[in-house]
Amino acid sequence: METKFYIYLLIFLLLTPFPAFSQKPCGPAPEAERHRIKAGEGFPPLPLPVTPLRRTEKKRPPAPPTLMGKINYGDPMIGVRKDGSSYTYYNWTNVPGDTKGLFNVARGALGVDYKADVVRIDGFSFRPDEVPIMYFTGFEKISFTPEEREKIRQFVLQGGFIFGDSCCGTGPFDDSFREEMQTIFPERPWHKLPPEHPLFSCYAPVDEIVYFNDNQKATARMVLEGVNIGCRAAIIFSPYDITCGWAGEIYPEGRHVAVREARMMGLNLLSYCLAYYRLGRDMSISRVYREETLAPGEIAIGQIMHNGDWDPAPHAVPNLMRFVSENTTGNVAYKRKAINLQEENLSAFPFLYLTGHLDFHLEKKARDKLADYLKKGGFLLISNCCNRAAFDHAVRRELKGVFPEKELVPLPATHPVYQNPWQFGSASAADGEKVFRDLPNLYGMEIDGYTAVIYSIGSLGSSWDKSPRPYIDLLPSEEALSLGTNIVTYAITH
Repeated sequence: METKFYIYLLIFLLLTPFPAFSQKPCGPAPEAERHRIKAGEGFPPLPLPVTPLRRTEKKRPPAPPTLMGKINYGDPMIGVRKDGSSYTYYNWTNVPGDTKGLFNVARGALGVDYKADVVRIDGFSFRPDEVPIMYFTGFEKISFTPEEREKIRQFVLQGGFIFGDSCCGTGPFDDSFREEMQTIFPERPWHKLPPEHPLFSCYAPVDEIVYFNDNQKATARMVLEGVNIGCRAAIIFSPYDITCGWAGEIYPEGRHVAVREARMMGLNLLSYCLAYYRLGRDMSISRVYREETLAPGEIAIGQIMHNGDWDPAPHAVPNLMRFVSENTTGNVAYKRKAINLQEENLSAFPFLYLTGHLDFHLEKKARDKLADYLKKGGFLLISNCCNRAAFDHAVRRELKGVFPEKELVPLPATHPVYQNPWQFGSASAADGEKVFRDLPNLYGMEIDGYTAVIYSIGSLGSSWDKSPRPYIDLLPSEEALSLGTNIVTYAITH
């Protein structure tokens, strides 16, 4: 046996070719090919009867952050084909390539690398800092449990966004989605977003769109509906199907936005949510300004409630009150109180504040009480939040209903509200005085020689709360707070 082994070994060595030897060139060794490798000591939880081993493995590129969660919801449904055969489907799966198509376009157009994940609603974290957008689609009825409704509400209040899309632009999904959202936010008006809303223009203008209605080409104005939380459109719904366009598909049945416009609208949606995410997070933090010990000359500012989104910037008046107290003399304390014009004793408020985004209406009793209040020396400040056309129209209409014979007119540069304690529109001032050279766009209504109503077409309140309003033309916060202080000073001293 031993002899055979050495014979086989000798044959093996004779038949195995030896490498050729050559002299290596001088200098450093050539650089090895780079690999994405990470190395480290693997230490499993101790104690374990094993020796930790060094390991190397391919390093994967980091996954892009998740911006949108497409929600997998509901039970399986049974459909029937034209030939009479049945099949199983889910309400949320009608367009499987929607989010992938949109985020592929967004990667090149916006220069951002985000992704969308599909997640069961019972497995969703409901944390906007993890996934800011919840996306629902379908054409069958959608419904939520009371527990899911409360989680969705808290998700939105903490800064999250809800996007709903009507698959094929028809079906029970539309009405049921609206009803669910209004059940979740009964105190917030459901409305059509106005044409000047940033969602129609923040990345690309999307005004008149091409769409297909049962394969017939047509044009129409793009329609979005939703609910505001503060100045943020936090719930956004498209009654036209735009997500089929994200996938690059147009189906022969239903109402579908053309691919180009659908993708532009999708880019606007992502741009808007990214830009307004900070505002949503800021608004989720409750800021309340109080004077623990109220001075004898306490002043209450009454903020008028109405049906046109009456409290879009809840931090605005508290911030203004703080600024007034810190920058004016006098031992005066301020507070804000939400008031119903028809029920409140208005004589307790030397100062009323009105703001909003939407059209609103005052009942005759409210108009009459407001007219009586202003005739007796009361004061009303109006701020058009986010410069909305519908609110501007409502303000002018309702003031005509209160004082049919009077008009809003621009305040002259010499008006006291531009002079004290800070000067606006002036090139010079006394030592130590602050000067703002631009003259704000204010209108006034005079009663018996006194400006009883001041209307700011620009949004003062949005600047007072110091949170960003992307795509909205606003005064800088310090300038707006100073102007607000001038207005409060005028109202109290006159």
